Amino acid sequence: MPWPDLASAAIWPKPAIDLARHNGEVEQVWQAFHAGRPIRVPTILGSTPRVLLLDPHYNRDGTTFRDYFDDPRVMFGWQVLHADWARSCLLQDMPMGPPAEGWDIEVDFQNVRDAAWFGNEIVYLDGEVPDTAPCIRDEDKQAFLDREPPGPWDGIMGRYLEYYEHFLELAKGFEFNGARIGRVRLPPGTSFDGPFTTACKLRGPGEFCLDLLLDEAFAHALLERITEATIRRVKAWRERLPLEPHNFHLADDLIQLLSEDNFVRYVLPYHRRIYAELVQPSTERTMHLCGDHARFFPILHDELGVTSFDTGFPVDFGRARSELGPDVLIKGGPASHLLLAGPPAEVEAEVRRVLESGVTAGGRFILREGNDVAPGTPLQNTRALYEAGRRYGVYPRETGG
Repeated sequence: MPWPDLASAAIWPKPAIDLARHNGEVEQVWQAFHAGRPIRVPTILGSTPRVLLLDPHYNRDGTTFRDYFDDPRVMFGWQVLHADWARSCLLQDMPMGPPAEGWDIEVDFQNVRDAAWFGNEIVYLDGEVPDTAPCIRDEDKQAFLDREPPGPWDGIMGRYLEYYEHFLELAKGFEFNGARIGRVRLPPGTSFDGPFTTACKLRGPGEFCLDLLLDEAFAHALLERITEATIRRVKAWRERLPLEPHNFHLADDLIQLLSEDNFVRYVLPYHRRIYAELVQPSTERTMHLCGDHARFFPILHDELGVTSFDTGFPVDFGRARSELGPDVLIKGGPASHLLLAGPPAEVEAEVRRVLESGVTAGGRFILREGNDVAPGTPLQNTRALYEAGRRYGVYPRETGG
């Protein structure tokens, strides 16, 4: 199965819009936003090829995630299809239609990267994205710590490089819907799912939380091992590939299992070390956090200097804005399960509620789903989000443009 059925693009349900007018408006919206004089709240939608692979309406070949992970040609083809689908079907403040600059694709192993790199087995689940199985049982703790940590190019990280080079070869002379491959994004060796989340993946969330209480020495040794190995990996990737020297994206979704006090006690020191080693003080510090994390935002802002939060749900956006002030960038909006279930009127009502919460004060808010469009989401619901953003996200003239 070397390629997906690229003719699938013929069945995309494309909105009836004037592409030139849409793309011109998008350019104006982002120019105003980046100039600090927004005319309305920008709206974006996050998606990955899972929206196609896990939807039989689009995945007519029956391609599995194992197929996608095991063959760079399969991954390449679905990346191209998804890029076309997003630019054809997702109404958002991004250019639509075949890109003059070419398709933008990437090597994509979903969310298994860090846990698999440290030793977890990748598990393929029916009807779901791949996950990993914990590799450290109670009796394995010391043996894990005694082993050499993975090197920057070991395991799945080596596959990223292998597939990246394969993508570059496949891209030569390739054309789809009148556009070539414009960019194969560099592999994400310099992003990190977070020390606590990775530890929970290696041990199991419940087991690692118990480790913090019952075996604190091991818990800190594991967090130390994860942090140090990741810092070495990021530095090595920066030396080998033409990456921005201080470009770094940190997440740590599973800190939502902790109280604020326990986060500060057990995890914050490792976040602080990661930023100190990998990010200059003058560089914008961004953090992605899916889940119930709003209580950590002030800590992360005050202690680590995080000035951009990409959120999931649930989030009290008005409270987040009042606690963080007008200069911090917040991204978020209706929960992905609301977009999946609808109806459009409820999506519109939720967008209006978010935009009228006070989160837009200062002009540093980007509307998006929280977090990632789910397979099977009706496009009328994503379009309702976009149109509601255009309707209710307009700034008063004295505030914005």
